[in-house]
Amino acid sequence: MVDTLIAGLLRGNVYALGAVGISLVFGVMNVINFAQFSFFGLGAMLAWLFVAEQGLPFWVALPLVVAICGALGLVVNITVVRPLARFLPLAAMLSTYAVAQILDNASQIAFTAEFRVFPQVLPTSNLHIGNMRFGTSDLVMLGITTVVMLAMGAFLRYGKVGQAIRATAQDQEAALQMGIPVSLVQHVAFVIASALGGLAGVFIALYVGVANPTSGLNTGMTAFVAATLGGLGSLAGAVVGGLALGVLEAFGIHFFGDTAREIITFAILILVLIIRPGGLLGKVPLISTEPLTGTFLGKGRPLVIPRWVWPVALAVGGILVPLVAGDYVLTTGTQVLIYSVIAAGFTLTAGQAGVMALGQAGPIAIGAYTSALLTLHAPVPFWVAVPLAGLVAAIVSSVVASPIWG
Repeated sequence: MVDTLIAGLLRGNVYALGAVGISLVFGVMNVINFAQFSFFGLGAMLAWLFVAEQGLPFWVALPLVVAICGALGLVVNITVVRPLARFLPLAAMLSTYAVAQILDNASQIAFTAEFRVFPQVLPTSNLHIGNMRFGTSDLVMLGITTVVMLAMGAFLRYGKVGQAIRATAQDQEAALQMGIPVSLVQHVAFVIASALGGLAGVFIALYVGVANPTSGLNTGMTAFVAATLGGLGSLAGAVVGGLALGVLEAFGIHFFGDTAREIITFAILILVLIIRPGGLLGKVPLISTEPLTGTFLGKGRPLVIPRWVWPVALAVGGILVPLVAGDYVLTTGTQVLIYSVIAAGFTLTAGQAGVMALGQAGPIAIGAYTSALLTLHAPVPFWVAVPLAGLVAAIVSSVVASPIWG
């Protein structure tokens, strides 16, 4: 059991690095930075490139990865996030998701989506205490993380810029009135967060022994849960949340297997949101307006579509195009219609209920599997299975979501 605890602390140590970056950006900008997730995968691939392909020493590649990720984070904040955060924080948050997709896909184009064996730059099992074996790599990761966290704490407590970051996180308007350059502070926060994301990505690759451009999503989501567990905006909470989540995950995998990893992670997220929404060290309310509710949609203006557009669109899209178009256009048009149905669900929850629900993939999967099982094994006619599948998806989603939104 001691080896499971050690494994959990090592994994949680990486989650803590990512969680600190997420909480840092949230604290100074009130924006959940999904682009942070991509820096995990990017950091791993850059380290693999420098060490395996370019032959650079690991201790040279590590600061290079940190510097590149920090610089890229600055570019993202200047060009995308901050311009939108000043006017519509919801748009800023969604833009970070778009940036994450761009970074992930650009990384796949550059490196391909294949898993790459990460070089064994440090011994992984050369030490032991009793029957428990561990490696120099584990001690190095834990040591670097400890040094980084202590340095971050000293920087925020005693450094002039660090104190400005703390002041901005506490009250942005008051910080502006006191003459603090909030824009510069936000840039610094984004650079630090992105650099920490890249560093965590290197450690994940070093820990599991492989690197992949898309590996950042799972690690990033877990780091986000860790930040929520500790309390979004609380850096100390991010560290506590990361370590706690790593340990809980390790014991869960020990007893239930690796397939239970994501169940454990997101079950913890739901429990935290229900029992203590502010997290272990956070406060409620975290911010005056919620980033996933209609309070951020107030500046938006409705788009008024003239009534004559609808019959024209129906005639063109429903009659003319199917008659003259080829298979490719019809297939693309079908996909557009499917996306329109999904978008209608987002519109209903965000526009009418005032809640931005990001879990639409769940009901989609439930509906797809239900219709397939009904038509293949019941057997039920397709036109009967479709509404039944929608009903099942609605019931299951309502039951799952009721503790959260109730």
